[in-house]
Amino acid sequence: MRTKFTVTITALLAVIIAAAGIGGCTGQTGNTDPGKMHSDASPVPAFDTAGAEEGSPDAPRRTTSPVPSSDPSGTPGGDTGETGTEEIKTGGSGTEGTAPTGKPSGTEETDYSGGIKAEGRKSTAALYENGAKEAYCGTGHIIAMQFRATAAFSSVGFESPTWTAKEGYNVEYSLYKWAGDYDSTMTGKPVATAFLEDWQDGVLVPLEAESLPAGEYILAAEYGSTAAMCNSGVWFVNAECPYQRAYLDDEIWYDVSVCAKLTYVDTPNNKYGPLSDSGLE
Repeated sequence: MRTKFTVTITALLAVIIAAAGIGGCTGQTGNTDPGKMHSDASPVPAFDTAGAEEGSPDAPRRTTSPVPSSDPSGTPGGDTGETGTEEIKTGGSGTEGTAPTGKPSGTEETDYSGGIKAEGRKSTAALYENGAKEAYCGTGHIIAMQFRATAAFSSVGFESPTWTAKEGYNVEYSLYKWAGDYDSTMTGKPVATAFLEDWQDGVLVPLEAESLPAGEYILAAEYGSTAAMCNSGVWFVNAECPYQRAYLDDEIWYDVSVCAKLTYVDTPNNKYGPLSDSGLE
């Protein structure tokens, strides 16, 4: 009789823990069809939008991994140029820009910036649509974003929830220069990489370099967990955005824009540029 009572109590506790979703990816989508991979409405965890300052206990720990360069000049952002992340910061706010017109010409000589409005003045561009944010668990997945920077930029990254966990999770960023289509780009050599871990729940977690040139890119993020029930991922909005194209595990993530921000070295008149076809459609 004592054994039966103990098993019953244990089972009841398991049901309560599972229902609470402690430490898990409660915002993960249930729809895994790669043709329409977006979340059903679900509650998302609260997060601190203020971010964490460098050196604070909540700031992300980082390991920089500059890509070896075969260019003697060492100019960052080239196809084989060296660009490492020198300093990782969190936070930042989105700003609006002028929507671009036309389509990409396929050459990086085209200037979509409309000229520089303020030299030496950094500005941030939000690359996603307005709307209710939802959370997607990225642990074990590759989440990527195609975007165009109209001028030189110093950082780009995703807003990343951790489901209240404070450690035991990480993300490895790889930034690729656009090579004509998604597959060719992702099989190329990244122009910059960064490994980040243990940031504050929900803040912007950017890959940062001194300067990267204007052009079209893909930012790919691989999320990992080093401890049980310590996951991380991205905030997203259930609406496509003309300034980015989202991908999930090498497929287009339809009807979604990942919450991402881009920081310019100098403020351009136009912060957004057109995108090339993915080659996957």
